[in-house]
Amino acid sequence: MNSKKLMGVILAADQEDAMKKQGFETPHAMLFIGGKPLMQYHIEYMRDIGIKELLVLVKYKKDEIIKYFGDGQNF
Repeated sequence: MNSKKLMGVILAADQEDAMKKQGFETPHAMLFIGGKPLMQYHIEYMRDIGIKELLVLVKYKKDEIIKYFGDGQNF
């Protein structure tokens, strides 16, 4: 039995300039696809394979990401 603890990492630290050049005001991680943000698919997949701890690196519009996901307990 593997007793090692897994931790997931999501890099959601878009560069503001790169996003604006592409015409986006929303971070890539928060672009809605199929009714939910792209990042939510990653979170749900990690949850489904047993990852219970997740580190999300944010920068550009981090408040938008934090507002949606909160502390992550609902996911």
